[in-house]
Amino acid sequence: HDDNGEIVHESRHLGASLDAGRRALSTLDRFRNSLQLAVEAVGFNRWLVRDAKRMGLTVIVAETSRLALKASRVKTDRRDAYELARRLRLGDLERSARTYFPTETEYGERKLLRTRHELVNVRTTLVNQIRAVFAAYRIETPKSPLYSKRSLEALSRCELPGELLNECVRSLLQPLKAVQAEIQRLDKRIQQEGEGRA
Repeated sequence: HDDNGEIVHESRHLGASLDAGRRALSTLDRFRNSLQLAVEAVGFNRWLVRDAKRMGLTVIVAETSRLALKASRVKTDRRDAYELARRLRLGDLERSARTYFPTETEYGERKLLRTRHELVNVRTTLVNQIRAVFAAYRIETPKSPLYSKRSLEALSRCELPGELLNECVRSLLQPLKAVQAEIQRLDKRIQQEGEGRA
C-alpha cells in the first residue's frame, strides 16, 4: 500500500524452499527506499526477517494477537496481509503490536532451553510408560529416578511375564537412556553459555 492506502504491488508466493522464498523477497528490492515490511511474529519467519534486513529493508515484526485479526468472521492469509498493511500505514503496528526480534545468539539460547524442556517431557513420557508396565504386575521399580544409570541397569535385568513385555521395556529403555544422555549434554552446554556471559 502507498500512503493513500492504494495497492501498488501484490503477489503471492507458495514456494516452500529457502531459494523460492528469497526469489520472492527479491521482487521487493525495487521498493527498497520506500518500503516498510510488516512480518508476523512466528518462528518460521526468521529467515525472512534476517534476509530482508540484509537487503536494507525496514522490517517491523508484529505480534498480531494484539491486533485482533481473528475478529473477522472470514480469516484468510490475504485478509490478514491487507489488515497488516493497513495497520502499518496507520502506525498501529509501531504503537501497539511491534515486538522484539531476538538476535541469532538470543534465539539460539532460547531454543537451547526449549529443546531441553522438550526432551525432559519426552523423558517423563518414557518413564511413565515404563512404570505403567511394571505397575500392571505390582512389580516395584527402583527408588532412584528411572533415568539414572543405576535404575537403567536394574531395569534392564528385570524379567517380566512374557518375552513381549520384556521387549516393550527394552524398547522404552533404549530411548530413555539416549534422551537422558542428550539432556546431560545440553545441561553442560547451557552451563558453558552461562559461564561465558558471566
